[in-house]
Amino acid sequence: KTSYAKKHITMIKPTQQEYGSTDEILNVKLQTRNVLDTLVVGRYQLMLFFSLGLLFMSDSVESSLIGYLYECAGDTFGLSPGYASTIVSIVFAGEFISGLIVGVLSDVLLGRSTIILLASFLLVAFGLISAASPNYQVLIAARFVVGLGLGMFVVPFDLGIEFCPAPARGKLIQLINCFWGLGAAYITGCAW
Repeated sequence: KTSYAKKHITMIKPTQQEYGSTDEILNVKLQTRNVLDTLVVGRYQLMLFFSLGLLFMSDSVESSLIGYLYECAGDTFGLSPGYASTIVSIVFAGEFISGLIVGVLSDVLLGRSTIILLASFLLVAFGLISAASPNYQVLIAARFVVGLGLGMFVVPFDLGIEFCPAPARGKLIQLINCFWGLGAAYITGCAW
């Protein structure tokens, strides 16, 4: 037997075995949704959205940085335009591969919070490694792993939506999008 709170509040996937009929399962889902919809946006949600906004800003910085990076790295390592453009392509290859597996990793295997922490770690650690790259090969490998981290930054939207009451979801998600513009403006200012 499971407790009342576990059945009615923290239930992720109610089953017919536990409740007997589809109507009872829908009733539990509606009760849970009603509880979530009565919540107000508080300090926790605002801090969560600010943190997620900073993650989105770092995604913007990395994405905007690509355009400047291949010019600078091409000059530093004496690369032809074809090799220099590989620096851009390898990041998108990492994002593509990560995008294919991040849904399963976040929803089934590791959880969304773990994926966000992993993505942040990959972005910071391998961003620093790419900044200190002694040669082209290390730079390419580091930028690929940065791309893997960037591909995982779709998960913060899911996490933010889960912890927000329905009436405020649209507004708070749009506030997160403002952080993208701040990141792009920041990197443009740095490059200027």
